[in-house]
Amino acid sequence: MDAFNLVEFLAGTAGGVASVLVGHPFDTIKTRLQAQVAHSHELAPLRAAPRYTSAFHALATILREERVVGLFRGVTSPMIGVAAMNAAVFGFYDAALHALQGSRYNVAEPTLWETTAAGVVSGVGTALVTAPVDLLKIQQQVDASTAGRPSYSAILRRIWSAGGIRGVYQGFLVTALRDTGYGPYFGSYALINHALQRMHPESPLAAWEYAVSGAIAGIVGWLSTYWVDVIKTQVQAQPPENRRSIADIAYRTYMSGGTRAFFAGVGPTVLRAIPANAALFVVYEGVRRAL
Repeated sequence: MDAFNLVEFLAGTAGGVASVLVGHPFDTIKTRLQAQVAHSHELAPLRAAPRYTSAFHALATILREERVVGLFRGVTSPMIGVAAMNAAVFGFYDAALHALQGSRYNVAEPTLWETTAAGVVSGVGTALVTAPVDLLKIQQQVDASTAGRPSYSAILRRIWSAGGIRGVYQGFLVTALRDTGYGPYFGSYALINHALQRMHPESPLAAWEYAVSGAIAGIVGWLSTYWVDVIKTQVQAQPPENRRSIADIAYRTYMSGGTRAFFAGVGPTVLRAIPANAALFVVYEGVRRAL
């Protein structure tokens, strides 16, 4: 790893840690809302009515029954995996830019098309890491028990015994499709930064400007592929020994509430995207400059 990539890796890892800590409570609420969608349909009557009626109801219920620790359930997996995920994100992104720019690499600023395309490649490649990390996180997040909660090692053993390496990568295809949202994510971040820089070309962007760019980029990235994330959550929330197909889950989701069902939990996701991505890019750019 050369000096440039090492700086990108360290800055990306620091930004990722900040993003996880700030955004995980919102992610837990989003996951609980998404996981219950298909189960409320008559084809899969696991409960008479949805457990959570809204994001605020989910928040209140979790705090009442599981306390604050319930909002951070599943945080260990993304915290452990944040270094690997950010190495993959920035590694694939940098390699894709290199291939797209050729002799212009590290000489000229990439175009908006190049930035967006590199982001898509980065997302698909990063799914190799995010799919198993998200699987462990979601399996623990959807467990609402207050006692006897299985450990990550117990969850991993159950997944492995039920399907081996295929079980560990349960939901890989929908994760890769969801992560193509890195295209509009990186593209919008670069576009907004460029617009802000034109307002004061002689001075570098301030931390608050990176925060604004990061927050908007996070919203754009999530909204671009959110419907896939709803399906992905349900694919990875189901028991590894009794899995339904992606098509079956998509059908059940639609039957449970039409197109609106594919945006279950979008409120807390957008709320999470604002502080989480603002923190990510402020820390990322700050560490990058410092190094």
